Amino acid sequence: ETARVNAEQMVTELEEEVEVMKERVVQVESSAQQRVEELEGQMEVTEARIMELTTDYSSEMDALVSKCAELQTSTAELEGERDEAVGELRQSMETCSRLSAELASVEDGAAE
Repeated sequence: ETARVNAEQMVTELEEEVEVMKERVVQVESSAQQRVEELEGQMEVTEARIMELTTDYSSEMDALVSKCAELQTSTAELEGERDEAVGELRQSMETCSRLSAELASVEDGAAE
């Protein structure tokens, strides 16, 4: 009889321990689910920020590429203007040299 009572008491204690463990498992699962939901929310915010930054970066790159194209065009125009001015300067120098030679020739002719 005592053994039966001891056995029943042990079974009751084990059942109580099982219930306590079940409650702990439920608490842990609930806590884990809350954490998963928090992390998913943070991930959504992070993904949105990454998309925003990617869009901003893409826009900035497009603007920089456009600016580079403008600068290349301006540089080409300036180089063309420079080359034209150098050509005009050469012509002027040649004209000056020719006129100087003619003047020297006239002066030599007048001195004789």
